[in-house]
Amino acid sequence: WTNSNPSIGLAASGSGNIPAFTAINLTNVPVTATITVTPSAIGCAGLPQIFTITVNPTPDVVQPSNQTLCNGATTNAIVFTGAVSGTTYNWSNNNPSIGLAASSSGNITAFTAINTGNIPVIATITVTPSTSLCTGQPVQFTITVYPTPVVNAGSDKKVCLGQSVQLSVSGASTYTWSPAIYLSCTNCPNPIATPVDSMRYIVKGTTMAGCQASDTIFLNIIRPFQMLVSPNDTLCVGESTNLSANGANSYLWSPAQGLSRTDIANPVARPSVTTQYRVIGYDAHNCFTNTGFVNIAVGPIPVLNLGVDLNLSTGTVFNFNPVTQNGPILSWAWTPATGLSCTNCANPVVSVRNNSNYRLTVTNNYGCKTTDDINIFVFCKSAQVFIPNAFTPDGDGLNDILMIRGKGVVIKYFRIFNRWGELIFEKTNFNPNDIKYGWDGKVRGIPATPDVFVYTAEVICDNNVIYTYKGNTTLLK
Repeated sequence: WTNSNPSIGLAASGSGNIPAFTAINLTNVPVTATITVTPSAIGCAGLPQIFTITVNPTPDVVQPSNQTLCNGATTNAIVFTGAVSGTTYNWSNNNPSIGLAASSSGNITAFTAINTGNIPVIATITVTPSTSLCTGQPVQFTITVYPTPVVNAGSDKKVCLGQSVQLSVSGASTYTWSPAIYLSCTNCPNPIATPVDSMRYIVKGTTMAGCQASDTIFLNIIRPFQMLVSPNDTLCVGESTNLSANGANSYLWSPAQGLSRTDIANPVARPSVTTQYRVIGYDAHNCFTNTGFVNIAVGPIPVLNLGVDLNLSTGTVFNFNPVTQNGPILSWAWTPATGLSCTNCANPVVSVRNNSNYRLTVTNNYGCKTTDDINIFVFCKSAQVFIPNAFTPDGDGLNDILMIRGKGVVIKYFRIFNRWGELIFEKTNFNPNDIKYGWDGKVRGIPATPDVFVYTAEVICDNNVIYTYKGNTTLLK
């Protein structure tokens, strides 16, 4: 036999049977060898026989590149290629959890990679090329999906204005903070922040594989507060008042003497002496305090004495003379006003007419008040009226008029008779001590001769007691 194409791995010629051999195809197309077999006997040659051996090429696949990406990223599409036309490609995936089917044929389209754990996930993809007659050798490549880092910047913080706070982040390899203001560094895991305003910082963490995630932390700036306290006050001994403070979260008052409590905003103060109270207000974050003061002046209660109750005859003019202590006394208030010369003075004058009760309220410079009462009991006696038993109407300006003198009474009538009982003078309804209602010694306009005359009078006291007077008076010249 002879072989027309020794490149297939068979010798160019030989005799006897053709042993098995390994077919060779170094091209990408089928290779055909024509084998001619010539039989022979001793002295004779038979007719040659021809057959062919066709060697088809083995399909291949270009080795795909490995891919590494982060969770949630989209892979590159994978297009399989080889030298033999008409090759088909079948592939299998040993880790479908990455988001790729367990097996399929044809190219691998781009897909979103998944890694739900905390460590890298590796999928090994095995690709086997084949034609209708031959199957090529499989090749493998890997897709590695790195997890998304869990970046943790910690809980939000409260920062006292003017103070610093150290931030701390974990979960990645490198970090970038923004905004970059008020930070000691922006690419470290533990920057020191000294903000002057409340800030929200964003920190982006990147792993060694280049995967990124971020977290935020809010720094709430605590500023100094203003505390308001109640105004100063003045009390009298034994009185109380409410202190108050507002604007803080908690309070501490001192001294404790005289206070109902020291740890509330509005304690009741009942100091026995003048006291300055201090209150310290604290915010809720132990950042700032504020201090206020309230002066409580404690004044004594004035002492007042109007004296003992009085028994006075009607018409008596009485001058009140109260005795006071713990002054100075700034105001006087008398009640009732009836009969008083003044109601806001220390020493009013009253003309006594009826039984009365007078009350005086005094107020000192601390605003402290006290009161006292005095009762005036009124009486009326006949001795309160005086009618002279002689007069001299001689025009010398002395004892020229016969008139009724007295106090606390009203004269109902005053009548004078001569010795024969004839009425020669009469006046009615007038007050005593009024010369207009006296007798000038004339009878019908003519001066009377010296003589003894009879008078009668009826008076009504201011307390409505009635007295009648009768007597003689002598007209002298």
